[in-house]
Amino acid sequence: MKIISWQDVQATPTLQEDLKFELLKGKLIIYPTDTIYGIGCDATNPKAVKKLRELKQTDAPLSVIAPSMEWIDEHCDSRHRERLKELPAKLTFIMDKKDTDLLKDVAPHASIGVRIPDHPITQLLQATGVPIVTTSANKHGGRVCTSISQLDSDLYVDYIIDAGELSPIPSEVWDIRDKDAKKLR
Repeated sequence: MKIISWQDVQATPTLQEDLKFELLKGKLIIYPTDTIYGIGCDATNPKAVKKLRELKQTDAPLSVIAPSMEWIDEHCDSRHRERLKELPAKLTFIMDKKDTDLLKDVAPHASIGVRIPDHPITQLLQATGVPIVTTSANKHGGRVCTSISQLDSDLYVDYIIDAGELSPIPSEVWDIRDKDAKKLR
């Protein structure tokens, strides 16, 4: 496990490239968001997703950071597409998949949670060109982490990006699949 300061990531283009490459190789990463610390991997890599699920001890559906608005347009559908104009934001939108087989290892049902955090790390994650799993950096049901000192000691990942203290409030979750959008969290 390698801990890297967010300042070093921002200041070092070669480090950014290395992190993108490592994500695409299936590595797990803990990173800051506009809310709490998240844990993620390449959502298109079934082995990486399986490893993340085992680490978090969960089989619950996971969300992704979309690589672009175009990706959302191509792969997701909603009756409330105007809500997407709010992104980037501290929001997760539950949307229907246009193809129910899309990212089955991440979200096995007909819907998927989609985020674009309002944090500079998003640019690095989106630069991979693939959706990145995004879920809280804790064991399933555990407390959310606002600093890396709060991480479970057995939450072993390949890289941790330390940005100091973050907000204690997770993203709002909105189900925007039906006629009436519903706030779930």
